[in-house]
Amino acid sequence: PSSKGKIVLQYDSWDRSAPVDGAYKSTPSMRLDGPSADKNRLLYTLPDPRFANRENGGTDFRLMFSGESLAIIGIQARRLPTKIMTGKPKVEFR
Repeated sequence: PSSKGKIVLQYDSWDRSAPVDGAYKSTPSMRLDGPSADKNRLLYTLPDPRFANRENGGTDFRLMFSGESLAIIGIQARRLPTKIMTGKPKVEFR
């Protein structure tokens, strides 16, 4: 990310306590503070994804950004081993 602002990922989860019976669970927000050569990727770890297409338009997740214009070059998703899938959603720079 090379913009200033805040970004949040909402995803379809198994967590019934999250909004709309888990369809809109949020990760912690991440503050973006401008260009940085070594921090150009965000890694989200989701402990309880359901991905049953329950968000608007039949989607599984959405990114919400507030701040300057932001360009997203690509998104990759992969399944992690089940033993890692515990705890709360997290986000970190990579």
